[in-house]
Amino acid sequence: MNVLVLLAHHDDEYFVSARIRREIRDGNRLLVAYTTWGSAYGASADVREAESFRALSMLGVSSDDVVLLGRELGVADGNARADCVRILARCREVFGGSAIDRVITVAWEGGHPDHDITHLIAKRLATDWQALEELYEFALYTAAGAPSPFFRVNRFSARATDADHTHLGLRERMSALLLVRCYRSQWRSFLGLLPEAAVRFLVLGRQELRRVAPKATANEDAPKRPHNGTLFYERRFNTSFESLMADAAPLLDTPSPA
Repeated sequence: MNVLVLLAHHDDEYFVSARIRREIRDGNRLLVAYTTWGSAYGASADVREAESFRALSMLGVSSDDVVLLGRELGVADGNARADCVRILARCREVFGGSAIDRVITVAWEGGHPDHDITHLIAKRLATDWQALEELYEFALYTAAGAPSPFFRVNRFSARATDADHTHLGLRERMSALLLVRCYRSQWRSFLGLLPEAAVRFLVLGRQELRRVAPKATANEDAPKRPHNGTLFYERRFNTSFESLMADAAPLLDTPSPA
């Protein structure tokens, strides 16, 4: 089975690391692609990429199976929405002949604009490849269920879901937690992300992942807000849901090439 893990940023893989390791252990070929490059906070793009390559290598991913879409297209961290059509087209070029059977991507959760755009690109691709039954999302961070200015990490907002949590054994719990050592350039971000992630990985022994409802195809009406109330990127990045959806409109009406 060929599995595509479509990510927005270098370090997103941390929150789905156990599933990546298991896919490879199960004998699947795992391809990892990033839709952006660099860092909005000034960290070197080369450093961030090297950190991800190191983490992925520890998980068993070959460097030959990592695709730097963001670097190829010059899509900087935070700009996926402006270049979403180009990213989608490049994904079709790179992976169109790979017979992708399963797609794993960042959740539709209102955490970061790049995350939600990447999710929509993954959904469009899964529709193209008739792989909606094998489209999964993993949680990163969201404002759902948290009072401002706080957020929840690796936890889905409460709604009907086809849950497929990745439950971790003791060794997997330690490995998932300690992988954070790879991301030295992102220590400021992990100061906020790691406390709850550590509880969920080490204490509860789970990484949050679920199947995206097959009915949610790219040909439906525009996706609904990820949750009630103010989204995290609305208060943190000054990006409204309405403006993001305006930029994402072509993803919802972009037929697969014949």
